[in-house]
Amino acid sequence: RTKHSPENTAIAGSSLGGTISLEICRANPNTFGLCAALSPAAWWNDSEMLKRFEKEPSWMKGKKIWVDTGTKEGEASQQQSYVDSVRRIESMLKNSGSQEGKDFRVKIMEGAEHNEKAWSDRFGDVLMFLFPA
Repeated sequence: RTKHSPENTAIAGSSLGGTISLEICRANPNTFGLCAALSPAAWWNDSEMLKRFEKEPSWMKGKKIWVDTGTKEGEASQQQSYVDSVRRIESMLKNSGSQEGKDFRVKIMEGAEHNEKAWSDRFGDVLMFLFPA
C-alpha cells in the first residue's frame, strides 16, 4: 500500500533530473510535497527556471525541499554556476516563508563532484530529511 498525499509523495533527481524535479514539484502541488534536487543544473537555459521561480516563490511554502551541490561540479567554468544557482534557490526558499532545517535543507559540499558516486554518498541524508523516523 502507498499513501497518496503530497506529504508522503516525493520526487528526486540529480543534475537536469534535479532541475526537472523542482519544476515537477512546482507544477504538481497536489501530488508532490517532497522534493530533492541533487546538483541541479538550474543555471541551464540561461537560468530560465530560476527566473520563473523568483517571480513566484510561494509554491515552495508547505513543501519539504532538499537542494545541494558540490564545489567541484562539472567543468571548471561551470563550478561557480552550480553553487550560485543553489544559493539563489536557498534565497527563494527563505523568502517563501519556509523554515530552514524543517521545511528545507540546502547544502554546499566542499570538493563534491558531479557524478553518481557523489550523489549516492549523500542520498541517505536526503532520505532521512524527507522521511524522518
